[in-house]
Amino acid sequence: MDAGLLRQLIVLKPKDFLSLAAASCGFLAIYSTMLGYVGSGLLVFAAVIFDVLDGMVARMGKKPSANDFGRELDSLADVVSFGAAPAVIALAVRPDIAGFFAALVYLCCVIIRLALFNLQKEKAFYGMPSTVGAIIVIAAASLYPDPILVPIVLVVSGALMVSSFRIEKPVV
Repeated sequence: MDAGLLRQLIVLKPKDFLSLAAASCGFLAIYSTMLGYVGSGLLVFAAVIFDVLDGMVARMGKKPSANDFGRELDSLADVVSFGAAPAVIALAVRPDIAGFFAALVYLCCVIIRLALFNLQKEKAFYGMPSTVGAIIVIAAASLYPDPILVPIVLVVSGALMVSSFRIEKPVV
Protein backbone atom coordinates (compact mmCIF):
# COMPACT_ATOMS: atom_id res chain seq x y z
CA MET A 1 0.00 0.00 0.00
CA ASP A 2 1.23 3.47 -0.86
CA ALA A 3 2.44 5.35 2.25
CA GLY A 4 0.67 8.53 1.08
CA LEU A 5 -2.66 6.73 0.84
CA LEU A 6 -2.11 5.14 4.24
CA ARG A 7 -1.43 8.57 5.78
CA GLN A 8 -4.62 9.89 4.18
CA LEU A 9 -6.64 7.04 5.70
CA ILE A 10 -5.11 7.69 9.11
CA VAL A 11 -6.21 11.33 9.05
CA LEU A 12 -9.86 10.52 8.39
CA LYS A 13 -11.91 12.35 10.98
CA PRO A 14 -15.16 11.13 12.59
CA LYS A 15 -17.15 13.35 10.22
CA ASP A 16 -15.46 11.63 7.28
CA PHE A 17 -16.61 8.23 8.51
CA LEU A 18 -20.15 9.60 8.74
CA SER A 19 -19.88 10.74 5.10
CA LEU A 20 -18.71 7.26 4.15
CA ALA A 21 -21.62 5.74 6.10
CA ALA A 22 -24.02 7.94 4.11
CA ALA A 23 -22.41 6.84 0.84
CA SER A 24 -22.65 3.22 1.96
CA CYS A 25 -26.38 3.66 2.61
CA GLY A 26 -26.80 5.14 -0.87
CA PHE A 27 -24.89 2.30 -2.48
CA LEU A 28 -26.88 -0.28 -0.53
CA ALA A 29 -30.09 1.44 -1.65
CA ILE A 30 -29.00 1.03 -5.27
CA TYR A 31 -28.07 -2.62 -4.73
CA SER A 32 -31.29 -3.44 -2.89
CA THR A 33 -33.31 -1.77 -5.67
CA MET A 34 -31.52 -3.99 -8.19
CA LEU A 35 -32.57 -6.99 -6.11
CA GLY A 36 -36.18 -5.79 -6.16
CA TYR A 37 -36.59 -4.72 -2.54
CA VAL A 38 -39.33 -2.14 -2.16
CA GLY A 39 -37.93 -0.60 1.04
CA SER A 40 -34.76 0.72 -0.61
CA GLY A 41 -35.85 4.30 -0.04
CA LEU A 42 -35.45 3.83 3.71
CA LEU A 43 -31.71 3.54 3.14
CA VAL A 44 -31.73 7.00 1.56
CA PHE A 45 -33.41 8.31 4.71
CA ALA A 46 -30.63 6.63 6.73
CA ALA A 47 -28.13 8.47 4.51
CA VAL A 48 -29.91 11.75 5.33
CA ILE A 49 -29.41 11.02 9.04
CA PHE A 50 -25.70 10.31 8.53
CA ASP A 51 -25.40 13.50 6.45
CA VAL A 52 -27.01 15.57 9.22
CA LEU A 53 -24.73 13.97 11.81
CA ASP A 54 -21.74 14.63 9.57
CA GLY A 55 -22.60 18.32 9.46
CA MET A 56 -23.15 18.49 13.21
CA VAL A 57 -19.82 16.80 13.96
CA ALA A 58 -18.03 19.05 11.46
CA ARG A 59 -19.42 22.19 13.13
CA MET A 60 -18.43 20.91 16.60
CA GLY A 61 -14.79 20.38 15.56
CA LYS A 62 -11.87 22.74 15.79
CA LYS A 63 -11.86 25.60 13.34
CA PRO A 64 -11.24 25.41 10.48
CA SER A 65 -13.39 22.28 10.57
CA ALA A 66 -14.30 22.50 6.90
CA ASN A 67 -11.20 21.22 5.13
CA ASP A 68 -11.03 20.61 1.40
CA PHE A 69 -10.82 16.83 1.77
CA GLY A 70 -13.88 16.63 4.04
CA ARG A 71 -15.92 18.93 1.79
CA GLU A 72 -15.09 16.89 -1.31
CA LEU A 73 -15.72 13.58 0.47
CA ASP A 74 -19.10 14.82 1.68
CA SER A 75 -20.10 15.93 -1.82
CA LEU A 76 -19.06 12.62 -3.35
CA ALA A 77 -21.09 10.77 -0.71
CA ASP A 78 -24.04 13.07 -1.46
CA VAL A 79 -23.85 12.27 -5.18
CA VAL A 80 -24.22 8.57 -4.38
CA SER A 81 -26.84 8.92 -1.63
CA PHE A 82 -28.95 11.82 -2.88
CA GLY A 83 -28.26 11.63 -6.61
CA ALA A 84 -27.65 8.10 -7.88
CA ALA A 85 -29.72 6.18 -5.31
CA PRO A 86 -32.96 8.18 -5.71
CA ALA A 87 -32.49 8.17 -9.50
CA VAL A 88 -32.17 4.36 -9.56
CA ILE A 89 -35.12 3.90 -7.19
CA ALA A 90 -37.26 6.17 -9.39
CA LEU A 91 -36.03 4.39 -12.51
CA ALA A 92 -37.38 1.15 -11.06
CA VAL A 93 -40.84 2.76 -11.19
CA ARG A 94 -40.46 3.72 -14.87
CA PRO A 95 -37.76 1.49 -16.41
CA ASP A 96 -38.02 2.82 -19.94
CA ILE A 97 -36.29 5.52 -21.97
CA ALA A 98 -38.42 8.33 -20.49
CA GLY A 99 -37.68 7.15 -16.96
CA PHE A 100 -34.00 6.80 -17.81
CA PHE A 101 -33.68 10.35 -19.15
CA ALA A 102 -35.66 11.81 -16.24
CA ALA A 103 -33.37 9.98 -13.81
CA LEU A 104 -30.31 11.16 -15.73
CA VAL A 105 -31.48 14.78 -15.66
CA TYR A 106 -32.05 14.51 -11.91
CA LEU A 107 -28.60 12.98 -11.31
CA CYS A 108 -26.88 15.65 -13.42
CA CYS A 109 -28.72 18.40 -11.54
CA VAL A 110 -27.57 16.93 -8.19
CA ILE A 111 -23.96 16.86 -9.42
CA ILE A 112 -24.16 20.45 -10.70
CA ARG A 113 -25.81 21.66 -7.48
CA LEU A 114 -23.14 20.05 -5.29
CA ALA A 115 -20.28 21.36 -7.44
CA LEU A 116 -21.71 24.89 -7.31
CA PHE A 117 -22.22 24.59 -3.55
CA ASN A 118 -18.54 23.68 -3.09
CA LEU A 119 -17.48 26.81 -4.98
CA GLN A 120 -19.84 29.11 -3.11
CA LYS A 121 -18.34 31.46 -0.52
CA GLU A 122 -21.35 33.32 0.83
CA LYS A 123 -23.54 32.26 3.73
CA ALA A 124 -26.65 31.23 1.80
CA PHE A 125 -27.93 28.26 -0.16
CA TYR A 126 -29.03 28.59 -3.76
CA GLY A 127 -31.63 26.18 -5.00
CA MET A 128 -33.18 23.28 -3.18
CA PRO A 129 -30.70 21.15 -1.18
CA SER A 130 -29.99 17.73 -2.66
CA THR A 131 -31.19 16.02 0.52
CA VAL A 132 -34.62 17.63 0.11
CA GLY A 133 -34.70 16.63 -3.56
CA ALA A 134 -33.87 13.04 -2.62
CA ILE A 135 -36.62 12.94 0.02
CA ILE A 136 -39.16 14.25 -2.50
CA VAL A 137 -38.14 11.72 -5.15
CA ILE A 138 -38.14 8.82 -2.68
CA ALA A 139 -41.53 9.87 -1.32
CA ALA A 140 -43.02 10.02 -4.82
CA ALA A 141 -41.48 6.71 -5.92
CA SER A 142 -42.46 4.92 -2.70
CA LEU A 143 -45.82 6.42 -1.76
CA TYR A 144 -47.27 7.08 -5.21
CA PRO A 145 -45.27 5.07 -7.77
CA ASP A 146 -47.10 6.40 -10.80
CA PRO A 147 -45.03 5.95 -14.00
CA ILE A 148 -46.13 9.38 -15.26
CA LEU A 149 -45.72 11.32 -12.01
CA VAL A 150 -42.30 10.00 -10.92
CA PRO A 151 -40.35 11.20 -14.00
CA ILE A 152 -42.01 14.61 -13.65
CA VAL A 153 -40.99 14.74 -9.97
CA LEU A 154 -37.41 13.86 -10.99
CA VAL A 155 -37.16 16.66 -13.53
CA VAL A 156 -38.89 19.28 -11.35
CA SER A 157 -36.76 18.37 -8.32
CA GLY A 158 -33.62 18.56 -10.45
CA ALA A 159 -34.62 21.97 -11.81
CA LEU A 160 -35.31 23.29 -8.31
CA MET A 161 -31.86 22.17 -7.15
CA VAL A 162 -30.11 24.19 -9.85
CA SER A 163 -32.44 27.19 -9.63
CA SER A 164 -31.26 30.52 -8.32
CA PHE A 165 -33.66 31.11 -5.44
CA ARG A 166 -31.82 31.95 -2.24
CA ILE A 167 -32.21 30.33 1.18
CA GLU A 168 -30.35 31.76 4.15
CA LYS A 169 -28.24 29.21 6.01
CA PRO A 170 -29.63 28.50 9.47
CA VAL A 171 -27.50 29.76 12.33
CA VAL A 172 -26.51 26.70 14.33
